[in-house]
Amino acid sequence: MQAMVLAAGFGTRLLPYTRAIPKVLFPILGKPALLLTLERLERLGFRRVAINLHHLPERIVSALKAADLKIETSLFFEKEILLTGGALKGAATFLCQEEATVIINGDIFFGDLDFNHLLKEHFATGCLVTMVVKRGGGNDNLLVERGKVRALRVQGTHTFCGIQVISPKLIDHLPPGPSDLIDTYQRLAPDGLLAAYETKAYICDFGTRESYLKLHEDLLYRRVHLETEPNLATPLVCLSPIQGVELRDWTFVDQQVVIGPGTLIRRSVVWPGAEIAPRAKVEETIVPPSLIFMP
Repeated sequence: MQAMVLAAGFGTRLLPYTRAIPKVLFPILGKPALLLTLERLERLGFRRVAINLHHLPERIVSALKAADLKIETSLFFEKEILLTGGALKGAATFLCQEEATVIINGDIFFGDLDFNHLLKEHFATGCLVTMVVKRGGGNDNLLVERGKVRALRVQGTHTFCGIQVISPKLIDHLPPGPSDLIDTYQRLAPDGLLAAYETKAYICDFGTRESYLKLHEDLLYRRVHLETEPNLATPLVCLSPIQGVELRDWTFVDQQVVIGPGTLIRRSVVWPGAEIAPRAKVEETIVPPSLIFMP
């Protein structure tokens, strides 16, 4: 099996954090999201993966070099951002190596999704694309009828989950240069070329601060399982030495964090290297490194 992770985006919904770190490297329980995804794909039997890069590519390359990954990776650098459709066109040499490729948005965390069954259903339909969807997913802008996506960007029945399977022939339908994949799908949908794979698996788009924090809440309360998670006996996790600090609800404080006494931290994620001044009140936020968080 092969996959492609879309990792070139600017992450504008996560500004100002993404000015210094690409969203695919946001830590999930302390591990960069992209590395977490690659490790999970490897365990699921994927043999190779493509990654497209544009925004802060050197940070991603450095993280990949430092990781102990056995899965084969192919990097596709974009001088100008090619958007989702252009990214697939730019990686055509990789995508055409097998009958189908799983495409995963870089800001997606997936739970117990059965990729073998997903691929089996994709081949059974004979469609160019199979989109993983949820009913009532919160942004129902797909119209699904009898297992096919009939319209997109409408007031519909399902939400796209950021994971899909494509056949190599899709490349022939993509225009050269930058393009939005959804524009192409809107042309293909009336011909019944888009299949819908409905799932109840846990899938989280952590592309906003709110959804990133919600993902941590779900992980820390064990609503979703993470194979490589540390031994978390409580939803209040602090991997740095603290004294006189109050943690409430759920909290994840990573290593190498300095926190002044009298501080309250609640429903927040604190990244390595962060500094929090004494008597600060930190609630429902992300605290990045190189920032002294004042009360």
